[in-house]
Amino acid sequence: MLSNKQLPWQILTAAIFSILVLPELFKVNMFMDGVLYATVSKNLALGIGTFWQPIYNAFGIGGSPYFLEHPPLVFGIQSLAFKVLGSGFATERIYSLIISFLTILLIIKTWNELTVNSSKLKPINWLPVMLWIVMPVSSWAIINNVHEGTMGVFTLASILFLLKSNKHNGTKGFFLATLAGIMLFLASFSKGVPGLFPIATPAILWLFIGQITLRKAIWQTALLLAIPITIYSLLLLNPVANESLSFYLEHRLLGRISSSPTATNRFYTMQTLIAEIAVPFAIALIVFIVAKIKKSSTKPHKTTRTRILAMLLIGLSASLPLMATMVQKRFYFAAALPYFGIAFALWAAPYVAQFIEKSKTSSVKYQIGLTITASLLLLSLVYSGIQYGQKGKHENRLNDIEKISQFVPDNSIINMGNKLRNDWGLQCYTCRYHNISLRLSKKKHYHFLLTLKNELPDEPENYTKIDAKTTLFSLYRYTN
Repeated sequence: MLSNKQLPWQILTAAIFSILVLPELFKVNMFMDGVLYATVSKNLALGIGTFWQPIYNAFGIGGSPYFLEHPPLVFGIQSLAFKVLGSGFATERIYSLIISFLTILLIIKTWNELTVNSSKLKPINWLPVMLWIVMPVSSWAIINNVHEGTMGVFTLASILFLLKSNKHNGTKGFFLATLAGIMLFLASFSKGVPGLFPIATPAILWLFIGQITLRKAIWQTALLLAIPITIYSLLLLNPVANESLSFYLEHRLLGRISSSPTATNRFYTMQTLIAEIAVPFAIALIVFIVAKIKKSSTKPHKTTRTRILAMLLIGLSASLPLMATMVQKRFYFAAALPYFGIAFALWAAPYVAQFIEKSKTSSVKYQIGLTITASLLLLSLVYSGIQYGQKGKHENRLNDIEKISQFVPDNSIINMGNKLRNDWGLQCYTCRYHNISLRLSKKKHYHFLLTLKNELPDEPENYTKIDAKTTLFSLYRYTN
């Protein structure tokens, strides 16, 4: 290993991943959506709900007693992790870590396909991984258990199979394209319509890489369309599946598009995407400028330049269509970011390869670099281990929930004060760790009431305050 010139850079990439991901991943606090998804998956593992009718809490969400806000695949997969690992907070963290490792593996495999004919560029497969993980949304999506991570694994696999299919004709080429279509279905079954962006890939590869004929690009596209349509058509023959998918399509997808915008302008995705890719672009640009200052004669080959353009267009095909609606969030384009990382890596790789080629593993600089990067990785792992189980910015809230759970039995329903009606993070955490469902109800009194600190009940004479020693909330017992 010590004779490997790439080793310090591989270790540096691992250290950057560790620094950006692990300290926050090892903490208990998490983005509300990620807590909600983990809750649904945990419940499914415990037999609460079914694959087609998963359950979040005692009342459901979005007008349904079930959680039908997304297609059910990710809940089904993550529930397997809960069955194996139990209901502790580490389960969704381990799941997210596995998803990130699969993403890294597929980025490397895709890089190897794109550089298969270049003995100089192929070994630098750590570079696209580095340029992917330095984009803030990449690490954020891993840390917060959002579905874009799992969807991104399937879209990467779909495009990888297409790249492999382009090298073969006949049965093998058709088989690999079929696998790409199956991965495409699984991506859409994870997150819905956003997972279908690889449909544009055959046309992009035909136009800019030129490995395939127009005829092959057309039948690949037709196959990519036919496989999800066929599978969904078969699934809809099942009444329960039909009800689940129809509710998602009508109420969540189409309903939210028309009535629940999340962005203030249609160009939100473009603006945030530019901010995201600014970091890897800057790194690649600095490499390019330094190479020119040193008067390097190296430059990307024409074949590499066409692959850069193809990867950029695939990334844009995964992100810009999100602007078709006003339902846009920053992490929605997380699955697009690996392609931008690969594109900028292809631009910088010839110069990086030349620099590494000139280095000597026996030199003092190499040994110092190896020592520094290894030390950085070790320190980041130690620091991340120290963060394990810490509650982070939600410490007071999570501590209060644990104190409340000493008085309120698991699987209970409790009233909440009016000021907590939009505190979705609180409601998600109580469901995630104790299956306690909060409900704002004026008509029905449950045994307990939870309010914001010092918020009095509407009928104070009917409640007795419990001294739970909480910081943010007050807990009351219904006495009348």
